[in-house]
Order: sequence, then structure tokens, then C-alpha cells
Amino acid sequence: MRNRAEDGTDPAFPGPSPDAATNLVLADILIRAGGTIVRRAVERNLLKGRFGKDTAQDIIANRKARQTLAAAAAAQLATRSVPGAAVVGAGIGLKLLLDLSNRRRARLRGQRKLVDQAKDEN
Repeated sequence: MRNRAEDGTDPAFPGPSPDAATNLVLADILIRAGGTIVRRAVERNLLKGRFGKDTAQDIIANRKARQTLAAAAAAQLATRSVPGAAVVGAGIGLKLLLDLSNRRRARLRGQRKLVDQAKDEN
């Protein structure tokens, strides 16, 4: 006996296309696009409180490719395995402790770096 879900004739199969592979690709695109929109909104709102709306948008727009790739690589490493998540989490924790121990200098250095990034005309 044939399974209706195996041959793609299941009328209750969700998705705009009768092809399951196409629906999977569409879902992947939507999830990635939604994640990008949410990530950009969170970044902009985190920066907006300290630097203002226009400067926050400039900071995000002038981000270097190396920064974007490093963040993507760290996120990929953290989501692939428990040891990867531990390494990324430990790195973030150590950076946070370092910034807290040098609070004043770290705040000034970070603000200076972001303002310079906002002024960059790539």
C-alpha cells in the first residue's frame, strides 16, 4: 500500500505548492528573511537609545564585511553543537567581564568606534 504523503497527493499537505521540496525552500527563505528583519530591528533599537535614530542607521549601514562574517560564523558555531555554544558563550562572557573591568575606557572606546563607523562612507 502506498503512503499518500510519499507521492505528494495528500490534499491536506500545507504549503502553496504541491511540491514538498518547493515548500521547504519557500519556508527557508521566509524564515531567513524574517530573522534578518528582526535582527536589524533589534540592532537599530539597541543603538538608537544611545546614538539617535539616524546615527544608529548609519552605524548598521557602514558595518564592515568582516564584522558581519564574524557574527554569522559565531552564530553558526553556537547553533551547530553544544561545545560550539559553550565556546561562543564563554567568549561573550569573557568579553563582558573585560568590558566591565574596564568600564569607563570600554564605554568611551566603543562609542568612539561606533561614531567613526557611522561617519564612514563605504
